[in-house]
Amino acid sequence: PVLGAGNASCTEACASIGRQCTVATLAALNPLVDTVEELGFLMSSLGANCTTYVSEWGTGTDVPNIQPDGTCYVSDTDRDSSTYDCDRVPDSGGVLSGKRRVCCCNETLPEPPETCENPVLGAGNASCTEACASIGMECNQTSLAALTPLTRTRSHC
Repeated sequence: PVLGAGNASCTEACASIGRQCTVATLAALNPLVDTVEELGFLMSSLGANCTTYVSEWGTGTDVPNIQPDGTCYVSDTDRDSSTYDCDRVPDSGGVLSGKRRVCCCNETLPEPPETCENPVLGAGNASCTEACASIGMECNQTSLAALTPLTRTRSHC
């Protein structure tokens, strides 16, 4: 879990550490933030201190979060996936108040390279795996994606 900056969405909080937010990652966080005790413990581990707790807004798309005064908003236990929103900026009645969202992020997949640096020409109808194995290498699927359809017999190791 990561504690976002004041007024930041989980999309922004995750991007700041090179990761991404999804509804699935927010849902996976919920068992850690759906009671006062759990949320307090997690906030403490993230360097924040809850002084009071509010449970009435547990399905709010910006919950869980903490206000600058230490008020923590606890998540409902059985939330529907439609109640999670990575892009939601935490606010108080439409006014930005410095609330910080608790987010869960996954790994960002690397972008495939624009070019294939070391193409290998496979024999006949050889697959990428076979062509690379013939020279003691392994096929790299990310780099393979950079090859055009016209180079079907080439592989990248």
